Amino acid sequence: MGVNIPDIKKQPIVIVSPDKSAAQIVASYFPQHEGVLPKNISIITDNKKSIASAFKHGNKYSLIFIDITLKSTPCDELYSIILEQSNGPIVIITEPNNPTEKKLRKLGSPYFLNKNILSEDTLQGVFLNAYQSFLLQESLRRAEEKAEDLEQRFDDISDSFSDWIWEIDTDMIVKYVSKSRSKTGLTIQKGVVFTSCFLPEDRKKIKEDFKKLFAHQEPFKSFEYWGLDQKGLRVCWSVSGVPTYDRNNEFIGYRGVARDISAEKSSQDQLYYMANNDTLTGLYNRGRFYDELGRAVRDMRRSKHKGAVMLLDLDRFKYVNDTYGHDAGDSMLVHVGYILREVISDEYIISRLGGDEFAIIFTDIKEADVTDVAAEVLERMGASPFVHANHEIALTASVGIVIFPDQGAASGELLSKADIAMYRAKADGRNRWYIFDETHVRDHGIAKRLDIADFIVRCLDEDRIMLYFQPIVPLQVKKRTIKHYEVLCRMLDENGKIVMPIHFIETAEDFGIIQRLDEYICRKSLDFLVKHHTVGHDLSLAVNLSGITFDDEESMARIRALVQHANLPEGRVIFEITETTALKDIGRAQRTIHALKKIGCKIALDDFGVGYSSFNYVRQLDIDYVKIDGSFIRQIHQNDEDRVFVKAINDIAKGLNIKTIAEMVEDEDVEQHIKDLGIDYGQGYHFGRPQPELVDENNI
Repeated sequence: MGVNIPDIKKQPIVIVSPDKSAAQIVASYFPQHEGVLPKNISIITDNKKSIASAFKHGNKYSLIFIDITLKSTPCDELYSIILEQSNGPIVIITEPNNPTEKKLRKLGSPYFLNKNILSEDTLQGVFLNAYQSFLLQESLRRAEEKAEDLEQRFDDISDSFSDWIWEIDTDMIVKYVSKSRSKTGLTIQKGVVFTSCFLPEDRKKIKEDFKKLFAHQEPFKSFEYWGLDQKGLRVCWSVSGVPTYDRNNEFIGYRGVARDISAEKSSQDQLYYMANNDTLTGLYNRGRFYDELGRAVRDMRRSKHKGAVMLLDLDRFKYVNDTYGHDAGDSMLVHVGYILREVISDEYIISRLGGDEFAIIFTDIKEADVTDVAAEVLERMGASPFVHANHEIALTASVGIVIFPDQGAASGELLSKADIAMYRAKADGRNRWYIFDETHVRDHGIAKRLDIADFIVRCLDEDRIMLYFQPIVPLQVKKRTIKHYEVLCRMLDENGKIVMPIHFIETAEDFGIIQRLDEYICRKSLDFLVKHHTVGHDLSLAVNLSGITFDDEESMARIRALVQHANLPEGRVIFEITETTALKDIGRAQRTIHALKKIGCKIALDDFGVGYSSFNYVRQLDIDYVKIDGSFIRQIHQNDEDRVFVKAINDIAKGLNIKTIAEMVEDEDVEQHIKDLGIDYGQGYHFGRPQPELVDENNI
């Protein structure tokens, strides 16, 4: 019957043996015709020329038998030579206790056939095991080669991208990074911490972002972080990623891609700088100061450490302006900015609040260390007089210090208390520092602000806040149906008298109450919407969100939960934010807006035109409405520049599929002009004043 070898007539087989009769015995177990071996089976005796002849042309054999009783050629040398010519398993014919067997096993040959019990069955059994094992190894080898090819192809493609591909573990250690990252910026290798790929000022933010990502294990998109290129220029990376899991479905980290968006961010970066920095000194401005202070207070509360705010006011700055002119005053402010940068460590926040006021935020610091820094600042200023037009002007300042969270947690409250301490320093003779003392609250205007803050809290607790509604009227329709209103709020004092927002909004923001107020208004607005939709009234409400609330992820999470619980039709809830709020951090704004739109909300950009007014960033925010500030609307029928500006806004908005709303429409002439320009909606006293009830559509 013969040994069963697949395609036996096509398989090249060689038998190497010193004993020709033994070789013929092996060969006899293969199918023959009239005692003649098939042409594909070769027998090589112990003759070097025969061996050389068999292998000199690089023949590949699918099955090789070697009788290790050969003497003329060392078996290990012969095995190595023949191994190179193998295209299949090699079977070793041996005798019991042959010492060479152990040597060959070390060389990797696992298939042995006992010469003394050589038979068709034993040959068949050994061969089948050898052949099946060989096929398995070949499959593994081909799979490994394919995997290597795929990996190389992936590396080649990823390395050719201008974007870079990354992968990190749960400790934020880089496990993979494409070579393109090294070409476009800082050299990054496996084993470094992911945050080191970016600028120091973004690393804390990155840690916070990924801490949340690791907790929720969700994909993310377009997180913006800054780095440096090889020339030391800033590069903005838009980072997106997905969670990764092992074969047991255990979370093991993230992988993703980072895209260089520096080109498209160039103008936006300038706008971002203008929104966050003082244009004269380059220090952070008042708005950024409040953002950083809120973040610092939260960090110190979590870590149970202390921070401080140092408020610095230049002495006799008005005298310099009046005597030498405003240019000299500006130069002095720049000079002070340089001094503060030299004295204050980079880990702390320095800002110019406006005028001649500067503020510094300290974190993880002791009170004694803050006062030491204050003394050093005053000493350095005294040693660095300001020189203008050959006049040397002495430089002194009064410094107020407040410690947080011990002496307060709300940004406005802390700044007010630092202001009290600073004025105390001025009263004591100037050019000195003073730490806030609660006993002096009565001597300063903060007492009134604290009363307003208490009033706001009482109104929230006692439900003394009323919703007012102002209609937003469609202009480009024949028959108007009012379905869209902006929600405004009023408070009631103890006597039932209405208190307007101008008297409490700023204090609510400064004392950290605005988030609670925004959530309250949102809750009441949603209740109002649900009530009207239950009776079939198709209505949408626009609710204002302060920049502080919009930037507060916990507050926004609660607001989203309220919207989802209300289960209203899509587009019935509209949130209004100002363009300066959106511009503070475009990446964060994009994520917040995306989360709101995901649950059916729409977004309106309020006060458009009075800020930075760039459609470059509007295009990135996925908004639904632009509200053109009333300062461009009130006199549009008399002012050609306003008309051109408003027309340009409307034309661009239409191209981006954004609806336009004109604010402060106060008469029929203005209405007709904005209608002719193609504005979609109008809002103002001409259509209706804010009131606690919805307007009668017939009176519009």
